[in-house]
Amino acid sequence: MKKKIKNVVFLFVAVLLFLFLIEVTLRFTGDLYLRKLYTHRHPDAKPKPSKINILCLGESSTAGFGLQPRYSYPAQLHSLLRRQYPSRDISVFVPPHVGQNTSQMVNRMEEYIQLFKPRLFIVMVGSNNEGSFAESHICRFLDSDKVIFLKFKASIWLSKFRLFKLTKYLFLKYIRQEHSEYIHGLEAMDYALGGPELVCEDENLKLVNFTDTMREALIKLWRYDVQEIISKAKGNNIDVILMTYHINPCPYLSIEDFVSMAKQTQMPLLRNDLVFQRLIENNTIGDYLLSDNWHPNEKGYALIASNVLEYLINNRVLERYN
Repeated sequence: MKKKIKNVVFLFVAVLLFLFLIEVTLRFTGDLYLRKLYTHRHPDAKPKPSKINILCLGESSTAGFGLQPRYSYPAQLHSLLRRQYPSRDISVFVPPHVGQNTSQMVNRMEEYIQLFKPRLFIVMVGSNNEGSFAESHICRFLDSDKVIFLKFKASIWLSKFRLFKLTKYLFLKYIRQEHSEYIHGLEAMDYALGGPELVCEDENLKLVNFTDTMREALIKLWRYDVQEIISKAKGNNIDVILMTYHINPCPYLSIEDFVSMAKQTQMPLLRNDLVFQRLIENNTIGDYLLSDNWHPNEKGYALIASNVLEYLINNRVLERYN
């Protein structure tokens, strides 16, 4: 009997060790993959004397969804700054992860700081928190012990492991033989190697709409993650500018939440919503949005870029950087 128990224990330990080695291998491979991805997309990110790197954190509304990259607000801001400061070496970057939630941004802050060596963060975040929960810190703020939330918490905890993400992908691809945009998205992002995991919206919307408990947790999550971003930036002597969305997409957040966060953290706040509110009032907003009536088009991003440029000039922000 004792021998059988020893064999079971040995087998259990061996399996755990095997899984651990796979996880370590995936993480090591993922780190190499991500560094190559960053370097390939941003070959000029390496710091040089007097170089000023600006990093724009956000989601699709930062990356320029539906448009060529050169029309996004960071790209247009880059051009404006080069014209405004022709003698300065200024670059504006967007991390390659643009479908992520705020927790995934926090989890990758060290990588971003190490690669881009930014002097300034421009932060417009929160819109993906309600539909994407992979790696999310929301479990810190969910006290409910109902089964649906316990299952939800377990799913988030497992999403931290590359082996789980890879197994999930293989199951959907080859066992369920799913041929959806979701699967194509996973393939395109190499998410098992470190890319943020896409989340099926229909699964999460049931949870979001389940109770007000989720809404309260989402607000606390956003506040926590934004404060973490600011704290990590400050710890590395990086300035931060918070921005509101042009049109607030977050049912769980209000403009007042952005204003409150800026006051609490003593960070400057750029009000893109005020700029676009004037367009709504004079019925010209359609000229600045894509057909989804939310993502800006080239003209809309030009307004956001100009709003940032005006702040940087008026407050002589870049003059502080040697």
